[in-house]
Amino acid sequence: MSSKKSQLIKKIGIGIGVGLLLFLGALLLVPTLFKKQIGDKIQQVANEKLTAKLHFADYDLSFFRHFPKLSVSLEQLSIIGKEEFEGDTLLYVPDFELALNVSSLLSDKMEIYGIYLKEPLVKVRVLKNGKANYDIYQSEPETQTETPSDTAAFQIGLEKWVVEKANIFYQDDTAKITAKIQNLTHEGSGEIMSALYDLETKTEIEALFLEMDKSVYLANRPLSADMVMAMDMNNMKFSFKENRFKISDFSFGFDGFVRLPNEKVGEKAMELDLTFAAQETTFKSLLSLVPAVFLKGYEDLKAEGKVAFEGFAKGELDTEAEKYPTFSLKLLVEKARVQYPNLPAAIENINLDAQISNNTPNLENTLTDLRQFSLNFGGANKNPVSGRAKIVGLSTYDIDALVKAEVNLGEISQFYPLDSLELKGLYKLNLLAKGKYDEATAQIPTLDAQMSLQNGYAKSLAYPIPIENIEVVAQAKNTTGKMENLSVLLEKITFAMENKPFEVSGNTEGIENLSYNLKAKGSIDLEKMLKIFPIEGMSLKGLLDADIQTQGNLAALEAEAYEKLPTQGRMSVKNLEYLSTDLPQGLRISQADLTFTPKEMKLNQFDGFLGKSDIKLQGALYNYLAYGLSMAGLKEGTAILRGNMTLQSKVFDTNEWMSEEENSTATAQNTANGSTASQADSVSGVVEVPKDLDFTFQAQIEKVLYDNLTLKNAQGTVRIKDGEINFTPMTFEAAGGKFTMGGSYNTQDLEKPLFAFNIDIAEANIGEAFTAFSTLQTFAPIMQHLEGTFSLQNFQLAGVLNQDLMPDFTTLSGQGVMRVIDAAFKDNLPAVEAISNFTSIQKIRNSQFKDLIVKTKIENGRLKTEPFEVALAQYKVGLAGDVGADGSLQYKVLLDVPKEEVVSKLNGWTGLNANDIKGERVQLNFNLAGTYQKPILTLDKKSTQDLIKAQAGNALQNLVSDLFGGNKSATDSTTQKSDSTQKAAPNETLKDKVEEKANDVKNKVKDKLRGLGGKK
Repeated sequence: MSSKKSQLIKKIGIGIGVGLLLFLGALLLVPTLFKKQIGDKIQQVANEKLTAKLHFADYDLSFFRHFPKLSVSLEQLSIIGKEEFEGDTLLYVPDFELALNVSSLLSDKMEIYGIYLKEPLVKVRVLKNGKANYDIYQSEPETQTETPSDTAAFQIGLEKWVVEKANIFYQDDTAKITAKIQNLTHEGSGEIMSALYDLETKTEIEALFLEMDKSVYLANRPLSADMVMAMDMNNMKFSFKENRFKISDFSFGFDGFVRLPNEKVGEKAMELDLTFAAQETTFKSLLSLVPAVFLKGYEDLKAEGKVAFEGFAKGELDTEAEKYPTFSLKLLVEKARVQYPNLPAAIENINLDAQISNNTPNLENTLTDLRQFSLNFGGANKNPVSGRAKIVGLSTYDIDALVKAEVNLGEISQFYPLDSLELKGLYKLNLLAKGKYDEATAQIPTLDAQMSLQNGYAKSLAYPIPIENIEVVAQAKNTTGKMENLSVLLEKITFAMENKPFEVSGNTEGIENLSYNLKAKGSIDLEKMLKIFPIEGMSLKGLLDADIQTQGNLAALEAEAYEKLPTQGRMSVKNLEYLSTDLPQGLRISQADLTFTPKEMKLNQFDGFLGKSDIKLQGALYNYLAYGLSMAGLKEGTAILRGNMTLQSKVFDTNEWMSEEENSTATAQNTANGSTASQADSVSGVVEVPKDLDFTFQAQIEKVLYDNLTLKNAQGTVRIKDGEINFTPMTFEAAGGKFTMGGSYNTQDLEKPLFAFNIDIAEANIGEAFTAFSTLQTFAPIMQHLEGTFSLQNFQLAGVLNQDLMPDFTTLSGQGVMRVIDAAFKDNLPAVEAISNFTSIQKIRNSQFKDLIVKTKIENGRLKTEPFEVALAQYKVGLAGDVGADGSLQYKVLLDVPKEEVVSKLNGWTGLNANDIKGERVQLNFNLAGTYQKPILTLDKKSTQDLIKAQAGNALQNLVSDLFGGNKSATDSTTQKSDSTQKAAPNETLKDKVEEKANDVKNKVKDKLRGLGGKK
């Protein structure tokens, strides 16, 4: 019995073992069976649904990573943009995994239960025109209102998703925002296909960087968020259960719920019932939110004080109906202080009581109430600053504000690190504003404000010369609440540097019809001024000396009533050197002298360099007063600065304005070819033409350097207006020829700058022109194999420029006539080699030709040539077709050759025999395709046969014509002779013979034409 039991147990063990082996075998075999199916499905869906290129180097399947789900691992996954984002990487993931339901592989839908990304790189870009590189999903056709769920290629049933150490770069050119997220780790879980489930997420960001309009607000601050939400999918209601959000050291949490609208039953409003409050109540945690541009060395600060931060939002949100929930946000700071290490004094008695609230559904009723703000700089009773402000409304404002300050600038360094700057002086401010601001009715609050600085002093410790005797006395008043009654008195702004005083004074009245009376007199050493008050990204040197007085009003300015604008004065600039991030090429002015009248700013002398280019300017600027007030913010709108000047230069180098700069970003894997490529964003090389200038230049430039081309004796008129430069005709010498050019360069749309030119060229060198002009390199690569001279007549060209200022060849349009005066092949031309190799005719390889005229047209990125004929050696070649910007060829080639040179090969080419060829020459018709470097030449057998047969038919028809025409006259003359000599019989016999012979030839011609498919 025990033996049978042992045998049974043994059999069961073997069965279990075999079952396990079969199971493990299945786990290993199933992924192999479905590998190609899954890979094809992923690629298919990507091609159908994405407007970007999706690549992955390899993929693998396994049951062991996320058992019992099937794991799909994609290696080196990348999504690369198209069109404006061609070549830019949106996403690169070295290791990307999906967890799938294996049974779904047998159906049309693939069920995804998990997504796992390791070290992904994400680069998001929004252009100035609003186009975003993440907008890659192809929308369904407009006629398809709803996509049935059972047609989806994927079904998402996520239970878990994980992102490890992600790096995200975000650049929005519309909002001038740059953000960087370093080492983002995020994971979430939840039965998201269920109607009710808990969603759990955890997020950690090691460093968050945020810059807006070149100001840094978050400098690599950490962020974390842990959240559990109850998800009610039937009612679309999402409730906060457990959560904690933390930015830097400031943490807060939410309670309540959000319910999304149900549009199926006509609901458009979102319902909110949220409360939130700070979980950290220390003053230092609040300071961690202060933008880095305003706060230095946060980590080392000593801070005390308590903070209360709370709020709520309750009600319906419907932006279309302009309906908003009630809300409140409160911030309270009491008796706080902050002190920098190693500084003797602190900022004391910091008190803040502020609330933003709205108890109505109308957002216009929002109240911003700063009930109290006060602090003391450097001690309990020192340097007080206090204020309050209450503002009701968002478009029109009811304002009640009071601000007072009295600060000894000499004590700032005791409580705030000034680095290398020393300040002195007593600064006072007293401002009271009360009333309504409404631009539509020209209302402003009543205002009484005084500001002063006495005994001011500023010195950079890195530069020994101070700015001394700084005095500022200014006040603003309005007692009526009307804009036209606002007066600003700038009693004086004075300072001295090395005993050289500079003074500004004046006053203004009103806003919309501003009247002004301003004076400026004195000397400034710009380099010393900038060393004391440095400006990031700018270097400035030079001496400025001015004595200017002006008065008037905006109405007279806009009417250009110069008699009502008394202005006089002068200004000189010597040895100015200016460099900045916006003008890295630099500007140098050796000497500039200007005089001022109400009508114009006259430029008597301007000698200097723009980058490497020397420039001399003379002329006048008009409307400069309105332009200056607009730039200073004292005049609404944009004023146009007009000018009329002469520009002279010995050498003007345009190349330094056409360079590309690259931002270092990240390295991404190019999965298409398996090579590693550095992904870099090119900073726009487009030079923007200002829209607020209206200038006319009469230019005379001895030498212009453009790429590797030198233009000599350039002369013409240049007009700058509305963001566009127009050239009315410019003449210059280049490539051994004379050029006459008119055209335009338009940067009104910086993303797609436009150009248009009309060019005439007289007798230029072919090789030099080819080397210099990219358009010729693209559309006429044959020129690199030629030497000689050519001309262009009325050649018109227009299109879009890329960001590197090179043409986008797919957008080009144009036409013109090219005349090759004389030319010869200097090396092998691929297309000619192809013809020579096909026909075994060697003589055409080294040909010369002249007086060749070609009519051209550019459309849809292709240069089209009308049919033309050229003689290569003793051979005639006819050409017609086009070449693309990509180098592709589409040409018909007709080659006329002596019969004896091809008669032995003709039967193999066309099936015709030597007897079929009438005449001494043969015409061969070819198709030329492929690319310029690798042409593909094929004989068009049918058309070549037709040409040869037609040639034979023409020969027979000529014989008939000769016979009938010649013998008819002979017969007539014979008849006449017969009439005169009365010898008819011999002549009639000759006529009969001729007619018999002619009829025989006619019948043979008819037979031949029937064979060629001709008519009887």
